[in-house]
This record gives sequence, structure tokens and C-alpha cells, in this order.
Amino acid sequence: MTFQPGQSGNPAGRQKKSLEHKSLEELARCESPEALRTLVRLHKNRKIPASARVAASIAILDRGYGKPTQPIESDVHLTNYGIADHEPTKAEWDTDYAAETAH
Repeated sequence: MTFQPGQSGNPAGRQKKSLEHKSLEELARCESPEALRTLVRLHKNRKIPASARVAASIAILDRGYGKPTQPIESDVHLTNYGIADHEPTKAEWDTDYAAETAH
């Protein structure tokens, strides 16, 4: 099949996805406006327990601004050995590297 200059190779456009073929993410996005309205109603309703209102508030903020970043702790010790212009002698190796690799 050859395409003529100035003529689309797909004149009908992209095929629409059926409900079965939509990803979970796409389906969730379709429901997002109503879900957000529900969260806002929960957040504002004083008759609902405070814990549910706090959860709704957090969910609203997470959707609007993203979840807060979490600090990562590590006990990894990085050593920069560099590139030597000669192979280390046994004495140099023992002095400079052996103690670090004994961990």
C-alpha cells in the first residue's frame, strides 16, 4: 500500500478503545471528578467522624499536589578509588584499601 502525498494513511483516525480495553488508569481518571466531589463533601461534612474527614483532606491534597517526598536513609559508604597510574604495591594496598574492604 502506498500513501499519496497530502493524504492521511489513517483517514478514520485512531480507533476508540472499548470499555474492556481501557486501562485501569484511564477508567479511574474518568471517575476522578465525581470522586473528588465526594472527597470534598466528606471533608466539609461536620457530622462525619474527624478521622474520615482527615483522610478525605489528605486524599484531596495528594491528588492536587502529589504525595510528600519520603526521605531515604542508607548506611552505604561510597569510596572513590580513582585511577592510579601504577598497580599498588602490597604495602600501598594494605594501607589504602584493605581496611575499607574488611567491613
